[in-house]
Amino acid sequence: MTMCIKNQKIFSIISCILSFNIIFSSLAHARNVPIIRDAEIENMIQSLARPLLSVAGIPNTGTKIIIVRNREFNAFVSDPGRIFINMGAIMDTKTPNQLSGVIAHEIGHLAGSHLSRLRERLKRARTLAIVSALFGAGTSIAGAAQGNSDVTALGQGIAAGGSTAAMRDLLSYRRSEELAADKAGLSYLRATKQSAKGMIEVFEKFASQSMFLKNSIDPYSQSHPMPRDRIASTLKSAQASPYYDKQVSAQDQLRYDLIKAKLAAYTTSATTILKRYKKSDNSLPAVYARAIALYRSKGVKDALPLVNRLINSAPKYAYFHEFKGQIYLETAQPKAAIAPLREAVKLNPNSGLIRVTYGRALLALNNDKSHNEAIKQLERGLRLDPQIIIGHRQLAIAYGAKGQIGKAELATARAYLYSGRTDLTAHHAKRAKEKLKRGSPSWLQADSLANINK
Repeated sequence: MTMCIKNQKIFSIISCILSFNIIFSSLAHARNVPIIRDAEIENMIQSLARPLLSVAGIPNTGTKIIIVRNREFNAFVSDPGRIFINMGAIMDTKTPNQLSGVIAHEIGHLAGSHLSRLRERLKRARTLAIVSALFGAGTSIAGAAQGNSDVTALGQGIAAGGSTAAMRDLLSYRRSEELAADKAGLSYLRATKQSAKGMIEVFEKFASQSMFLKNSIDPYSQSHPMPRDRIASTLKSAQASPYYDKQVSAQDQLRYDLIKAKLAAYTTSATTILKRYKKSDNSLPAVYARAIALYRSKGVKDALPLVNRLINSAPKYAYFHEFKGQIYLETAQPKAAIAPLREAVKLNPNSGLIRVTYGRALLALNNDKSHNEAIKQLERGLRLDPQIIIGHRQLAIAYGAKGQIGKAELATARAYLYSGRTDLTAHHAKRAKEKLKRGSPSWLQADSLANINK
């Protein structure tokens, strides 16, 4: 019985080591991350990222910024084509310059190929840990068989020590790459004539939050450098830039305050928002937040005066028109949604999300003429942004209404493709092939999707 219990302890160590990669499991499951799709927020964040990607030598078209519905302050990369930014990183930064510092850092990881190198380092760390565990387990089992508790304890120490050493080595490597990404980020900010003050302010924020924990934190057990260490390593370079004291433009700050107000209004109770953005505050962000809060809590009638006020104050701002159309569409008033959504498309013709919303409103009118226009707008929107799942589903409905079942099945296959359901993608693609003209562009697309799992 004693030997069995000791062996269970040994194998629990091995099991822990074999699950070493849990630290990075979020990278493998990025598809399941709860995300926010919003044209206004994405446009603002992309405008911050675009020049930084350019100077880093990374194609803008091949890198997507994804907003994660998570209130924690965090950003990360999971593969060469995607940068994830928690909404908490937006809501807890005061200026777009601060978020630019965060984005520049993540681009530093991409440009430095840190992901691929980290995976190789992880393999090495796991190998070291497993070898130590197996050697220690063998020693401990031998000691238990001999009834020698000292040998058994030695084996357990070897197993646990190997795991700890591997973990510390890996974390040390990660800290070095974080500092390298900081350095790269500073160079990108300077190359784009932006201040690095925002990056320093973010580090200062983390430093002030961790001060009360500093006596209990083991710096060698952290995946990131301690905030004060990061400030010390970056401050001199940041201040040496001729752009360190450069201020953010009033227009960019307003756009940033608008998306912060929008996020807050959609993710916080209406009561809290109405207290935070008081009626006496006539700034556009405050009016925007109150309009959203009133719409969510009371409906269109109460929100509409504020929405119209926003449009009158900034008639060329596409997203106020989009909001007006959206609230009509969501309350089953598609006819009223058409004009503001058409205007939003006119003001921002390159937004796939806005075009898809316009297409949805047209489809909801439910007549032959509107079906034709809905198909046109949905297809154009999906060419701009193929990952809008609801757009593919709506396109399937529109084609179904027109009796074009093959194209409806193909649109359904694409919807499942972007949902990660390749089994259903192949199923509906095969059905599409049966209805489409052999050799046509649509048939060829369906044929490719039908073989997706082969």
